[in-house]
Amino acid sequence: MSKKLVAFLSIFSVFLATSLIPANAVWKGTPNLENKRIVPIFNQQITPYCSSAFLYAPRIVFTAGHVMFNVDDRQQKHVTPIANAWVGFPNSTVGSQTKRVKSQKIFMAPGYKSRDFWLGGSTITRENDFAIVVLESPLPVDDKKVELLTPELHEQYISSGEEIDLSGYGKQLPEEIKSQAPCKNFSSYSSKVTSKVLNTGDFRWTATFNTKVGVGMPNLCDSDSGGGYSKILADKYIYLGAAGAGSSILSRSTSAPGL
Repeated sequence: MSKKLVAFLSIFSVFLATSLIPANAVWKGTPNLENKRIVPIFNQQITPYCSSAFLYAPRIVFTAGHVMFNVDDRQQKHVTPIANAWVGFPNSTVGSQTKRVKSQKIFMAPGYKSRDFWLGGSTITRENDFAIVVLESPLPVDDKKVELLTPELHEQYISSGEEIDLSGYGKQLPEEIKSQAPCKNFSSYSSKVTSKVLNTGDFRWTATFNTKVGVGMPNLCDSDSGGGYSKILADKYIYLGAAGAGSSILSRSTSAPGL
C-alpha cells in the first residue's frame, strides 16, 4: 500500500471520528433494501457472530473502533486491537459458511478510548470510536456515489428533522440477546438527528452525532455497532457516521449505552 494512501486514510479517520460518530443494532427493524452498502464484519475468520459496517468503496469499509477489539470494555479496558478482520458481502445472510474477505490493513482513529463507566469511571460512550478497514480484495458495490457528512449538513439535519437510515446485523429480539444468538440478516430503522450535546447528568457523553427515536419504536440492538448512519438518495448515499453508542428516546434525556 502506498504511503499516500496510508496518510490519507489516517487523516480521514481523524476527521470522521472527531466530527461524526455514534450508536448500536436494530430492534423491531425491517430491512431497507435501498441500502446496498451494509456489510457484516467479523473479528474471527469462521464465526456466525458479527458486528456491522458500511462499504464505502470496493476495498474500503467504515466501522466503529470498538468492533476492532475482542474484549468487552464493560469488563476490561481496550488496549490492543485485533490484527485482522473479515468482511462479508453486502446485504448477505450470515452463517458459518458466509463468503468473506480478509482485511489487509486496519486503521484505528487516533485517540480512540474505550468507555470506563462500568470500570468505575464516568464516560459512558467511547471516544473517537471509528475505524477504517482496507480489504485484500474488492467487494461488489452499487453504482451510487458516497458523500460524507459536512458540518453544514449536520446542522441542516438537526434543524429539519429529516429521517436517516441505520442498518445493522444486531440482535432484534430480547431472547436473541439473552441466548447470544448469532448474526443472521441485517435490519434497518429510521431516526432523526438531534443536538450535538446530550444532557446525561453525571455521565460523560462524548458523541457529537446523536440520534433520537420515539418510545417503543425500532431502535439499536447489540451487534449493530459499526453500521453506517446514512441518508439514502436516488443518486447517492450521504455517510453520516458509524453506530457505536445508542439512540436517545424522545421522552428521555439519557441514551442507552448499548454494546
